[in-house]
Amino acid sequence: MTVISSIPTGRVSDVLVRERLLGQLQYEQSKLLTIQMQVSTGQRYSLASQGPNQALRGIAVRDLIQRKAQSSVNLSVSASYLGATDTALASASSLVNDVKSLALQSIGANATQTERTAAAANIGQQIDRLLQLSNQQFRGRYLFSGAQTGAAAFEKQGQYIRYTGDSKRLQTYSDLVNQLDTNVTGDEAFGAISQQVAGSTDYNPVINEQTPLANLRGGLGVTVGSIAVSDGLHTSTIDIKGAVTIGDVARLIEKYPPGWDQTVPTGRTAKVRIGSHGLEITLNGGNLSVGEVGGGTTAGELGIRTLGGIGPGPFVGADLNATLERTTPLADLFGTRARAYLTPLGTNNDLIVEAVNNGVAYNGVKVKLVNDKKFQVGSGLSAGNEVAQYLTSPSAAVATLSLPGSSNDLRLTAVTAGEAFNDVQINLVNGGNIGNTATAVYNSGSKTLTLTIDDSGETEIGTLITQINATGVFTAARDTTGGDSVIDNTATIPNTAFGTNVANTANTGSDANTLVVRIDSGISTANQIATAINATGTFTARLDPSEGNNLGNGSVFDSTIDAGTTSLTSAGSGTNFDSTGLRIVNAGQTFTIDLSSAETVDDLLNQINGAGASVLAEINDAGTGINLRSTLSGADFAIGENGGTTATQLGIRSQTVDTALSALNYGAGVRSSTGADLVFTRRDGTSFSVDLATGTFATASINNGGANNALTFSRVTPGTTGNSFQVAIVDSGSGGGDSVALVGNTLTFTVDVAAGFTANEARSLLSGTPALAAQFVARLDTTADSANTGAGNLAVTAPVGFSGGKADVSTIGDVLNVINNAPGNAGVGTPLVARLATVGNGLELVDNSVGVGNLSVSGGTSPVT
Repeated sequence: MTVISSIPTGRVSDVLVRERLLGQLQYEQSKLLTIQMQVSTGQRYSLASQGPNQALRGIAVRDLIQRKAQSSVNLSVSASYLGATDTALASASSLVNDVKSLALQSIGANATQTERTAAAANIGQQIDRLLQLSNQQFRGRYLFSGAQTGAAAFEKQGQYIRYTGDSKRLQTYSDLVNQLDTNVTGDEAFGAISQQVAGSTDYNPVINEQTPLANLRGGLGVTVGSIAVSDGLHTSTIDIKGAVTIGDVARLIEKYPPGWDQTVPTGRTAKVRIGSHGLEITLNGGNLSVGEVGGGTTAGELGIRTLGGIGPGPFVGADLNATLERTTPLADLFGTRARAYLTPLGTNNDLIVEAVNNGVAYNGVKVKLVNDKKFQVGSGLSAGNEVAQYLTSPSAAVATLSLPGSSNDLRLTAVTAGEAFNDVQINLVNGGNIGNTATAVYNSGSKTLTLTIDDSGETEIGTLITQINATGVFTAARDTTGGDSVIDNTATIPNTAFGTNVANTANTGSDANTLVVRIDSGISTANQIATAINATGTFTARLDPSEGNNLGNGSVFDSTIDAGTTSLTSAGSGTNFDSTGLRIVNAGQTFTIDLSSAETVDDLLNQINGAGASVLAEINDAGTGINLRSTLSGADFAIGENGGTTATQLGIRSQTVDTALSALNYGAGVRSSTGADLVFTRRDGTSFSVDLATGTFATASINNGGANNALTFSRVTPGTTGNSFQVAIVDSGSGGGDSVALVGNTLTFTVDVAAGFTANEARSLLSGTPALAAQFVARLDTTADSANTGAGNLAVTAPVGFSGGKADVSTIGDVLNVINNAPGNAGVGTPLVARLATVGNGLELVDNSVGVGNLSVSGGTSPVT
């Protein structure tokens, strides 16, 4: 205990002395009270503030004890649920064994019909009992509903049973970090959800600036380390640890190009664009290379690691294989849109131009900007009124000639459409005292049009127009856009008009497949140009984010001034998503699912799951596509088309040409008998047979475009040997006659193409040549042309190889091949066509033969339809 301090002897007041003594006594009394409390309670501290560190440790220990106690409660409660589940499953197992016994007793000749009827009634009762067990509750919770514990797991739907729960397990903490499953779903316990119709197509979505790095590489993501970017002399080490999206990575590379940290700036810049499936990197010079830092893997995972320098680029990185998300637009699946980049001079004006649709059709489209003033003498359009037009046919080059005087303005148009007469220079030359005459001479070598007129203003405008038209290269007409509203061909041209390059066609002419944007050159902004392109309905335009802080308000010059405003589209692939929809057959009911309003994968899943078809659609675990399962027990389930190709495109058609025959008939497969398995009798009385044990036929198809000329050739004998043959059509020349021969391994039709040679004539020529008819059969192809009559002419065709010949028949596609290409199915008209059923599983037969009978199929030991 602290002793009482000495009394100060200095000149202090008595009050201070008393206060100090009193405070000292109170402090000592407090210390004595604390010791007394410790002795009487056995506790060192009575308040947390007396020992904050010890208090925190105590709180942590108390929390641990409480969590351990809760874990014990969790385990106890979970054990009770699992115990109730075990009891229910044991009862269900006993019921199933009873049903099995009843079924076995009803098999064989010893069981009477009365016994079988009684057994069926008993089984029905057992199923009802099983339904009660599957909907059993314990402590207010349905045991087999998955996470939907407040609703019964199963319900009757006619003669079927529908699972209304889900596939999610409930979990609880069994320890501080470990979790324990506390239930069994109805799917796991009773097989309530059918096997998956697993999507067979990798959708490979398009990536964009916002695509998370975690979604790349099939969901494996990207290791956020460092990469080294070099121009051959300087290397920039870029740490992407702060990057979340692929756009973040692109902007970091642009921010730290090679040499950015040098004392003397190198002037090196990097441009990184987000392609459809990967990164595209370009330097403004040097020898680009991208490598790893240390033992990292980041560059390789980003698809941009290079093996040595590749020049300035652009370097197109590998496919980053983004996973499917519920927010993924359907338009970003199954292909890419053709794309072009416009990089005008200046800033805030770079544009990305894309086709509206996926596919190769818009690859190679030229995008160019044209000064609208070049199309008329007048001032042309003003900024904000830009016009874009996609030209599928060429347009003619134009030049406007503003001559002094009244009624003298001209518009010259090239006779031949296209770009051939772009950049033609027009000169007006003094011809001396020639009176009211003129000459117009076009020099194709120098691309100049020289106009010669009188030196004293005697040449009339009509005279000059006549001479220009006489060149056969350009036509001339009056242009009233500059204010010359009165058309007077007798008006004379003053002698003040002479000059070199008084007009020029610039880039006004366009070839076919050109996107032309007419602008107010040097005034129109990138935003205004994008608005005009978006209005075409064929292409879209957006600001290019690879130009840092691009606001789109920068002005743009036309393509004759700035080469950066001309570009070609490329990289279009695949096809658009077919929104025709699906048909789902479940328990004999057909459900049509309209996807015309679906925009994202989430919309697609919601439309399917909300259609009332008792199916569950979800993104697969790999994130590459979707899977469908039926929640209806005891019912046949099939997914087909709704008149389009949606199910096939999504990879969820339940039966395809690749479906194995061993999987048909509930796994029993299809058995082939000795000899003919199937005999087809057509409406016209003709018949042919099919032996499924002999293999498939090699085939080749010729389709020259147009109508009524598509042909399919097949070998008469099945097997792989037919795959070595080809078929070709050769022009014999005028009056050369028509013949067919096997030249080496090529079935060659040598015909007078100019005189016309139809598909039907090719069939007759082949069938009339016995040696070849014993090896090959020609049929009208109604797959490519459903109304094919064979009356269309064929064209010269390079050799087309046969394929598809196999030694066995193992898939539905093989069965279709054998039926459609059977030698007896050639006929004199349209052959019988076997194809996949549009709705549901099975095959469809189309018989367009003329007759009064009905198509019939017989024979074989097991039907295939």
